[in-house]
Amino acid sequence: MGKEERRKPARYRSKFNGALYLYNTKSGSRISNSLDCRVFNLSRMGAGIMTNRIFVDNQHFFFDALGSEEVFLGLEVSVASDPGQSTTIVLEGQPVWFDRIPDEELTPFQMGVEFSRKIPSEQWGLIKKYGLDLA
Repeated sequence: MGKEERRKPARYRSKFNGALYLYNTKSGSRISNSLDCRVFNLSRMGAGIMTNRIFVDNQHFFFDALGSEEVFLGLEVSVASDPGQSTTIVLEGQPVWFDRIPDEELTPFQMGVEFSRKIPSEQWGLIKKYGLDLA
């Protein structure tokens, strides 16, 4: 018998810039400043993120949150739905993979984040309409 395929939600190219930060789930508070990032792909369950640095406030965004039950990643994306109006969506999760791209100077780090819960339908509708490349 062959290996059974594990289905995953569809992943789409993204047009979002975002802000990534670490927070403590027990206290419900941020434990780092934000790190600018670009969300290069997104699904209802996770995201691929590119950034120009991985350390903030002497904390490593991948290793400090990896496998922790207390430290999670917060990812904020702003969805510009109408001219002059935007909705900020906060997604929380855990890092699942990390890669350093040696030839890239501007955004040499990539990280995969698995969200702790599926993006709610209302927010996913905004994200799909205004921030994903569905072609």
